[in-house]
Amino acid sequence: MLDVCVEEVLGAMKHKVGAWIIDDTGNPKKGKHSVGVARQWCGVLGKEENCKVAVSLSLANEPASLPVACHRARAN
Repeated sequence: MLDVCVEEVLGAMKHKVGAWIIDDTGNPKKGKHSVGVARQWCGVLGKEENCKVAVSLSLANEPASLPVACHRARAN
């Protein structure tokens, strides 16, 4: 479904892609029972804590932005 959305929105963006935006997001978690939870840097909290981390890729130009991929990073 994401591939179909990417094709539709890229066609509607009318301008060339101006930037690729790579962003990581930490989701704080209690305990260690969820897959991918580990004590690691959590940018949301500004310190090391139990969390999951996701990295996303978006394309952007002046009038619009479009998320095209998201990956949940594995804890070490």
